[in-house]
Amino acid sequence: MQRSQPGRSLEVGAGRGSLSSHYAQRGWDVTLLDYSPEILEIAADIFEQNGHKATFDVGDANQLPYDDESFDCVSSIGLLEHMEAPQDVIQEQWRVLKSDGWLFAYIVPEKPDNVQKYFRWVNTLLRMILGLRFSKNSGPEKQYIYRNQNGSDFYVPIFDELKPAEMLVSGAYSMPMISHSPEFPFSLLPAPLERILVKLFTFTVSVRRRASGRHGWLCSEHMGQALLIAVRKP
Repeated sequence: MQRSQPGRSLEVGAGRGSLSSHYAQRGWDVTLLDYSPEILEIAADIFEQNGHKATFDVGDANQLPYDDESFDCVSSIGLLEHMEAPQDVIQEQWRVLKSDGWLFAYIVPEKPDNVQKYFRWVNTLLRMILGLRFSKNSGPEKQYIYRNQNGSDFYVPIFDELKPAEMLVSGAYSMPMISHSPEFPFSLLPAPLERILVKLFTFTVSVRRRASGRHGWLCSEHMGQALLIAVRKP
């Protein structure tokens, strides 16, 4: 699944572009597409700070503004779970993908019974330590965003219809989402604690890789915070 030379990558629903930063650092020609110009401005600032180059396009995932077979890799993180019927979005990504290219869908369904159930106490403890107090009237009300609970049994038939040359399906991210709560932003830890957490996760992934013989970020679908589907175009 690795290319000997960098190519062109597209991240759909890119947000801050964390995945695209990974590609840019390795010499890829990266394009970020998102419906929100505000979030792309944030992504552009992050890329500038890191010395990365990219193209930032405002657009609709249902109608990508690119020619057929334009990219060697197309990816999305946290996108498909917000759609009741993601077929058109997947088909558009497949359309702009080159032959022998890979499409990566990192899906984050709402699953309360995954590994997070063992770590809810961590977030409760963080509330207490950091002295955070929330009420219904504190801060702006969060906008509701649809998020389904669909797993591989829902998505795999959709990807099967594309007739891919290869398909990989796996659970991913079997570690806790610290501060994962409707009351919290995505991340609230001070930078030093974030660095400690990253080092802990890096160590855990390394141990799992040696123990299982596969990437340590992959796991059973039941325990994973996310679902990874990777397909190669014939």
